[in-house]
Amino acid sequence: MYSRNEKDKHEKIENIANALLTASLLILACLILYFIFYWQVLDYIVNGAGALCLLGLLIGTISNIMEI
Repeated sequence: MYSRNEKDKHEKIENIANALLTASLLILACLILYFIFYWQVLDYIVNGAGALCLLGLLIGTISNIMEI
């Protein structure tokens, strides 16, 4: 069984991963707006979307790796 401290670490990592994935969904909405209106400001946001999504997925897998 996990101790309380280990559960807290898992919850923190999952919260960070969920926040990053939520942010990547917002960036996806910006990507759709970029393709519709071709706003140049959204170009910078779209460029960081892939990295943010991958970072969220990597942080999300840390808790699964820690369970092994």
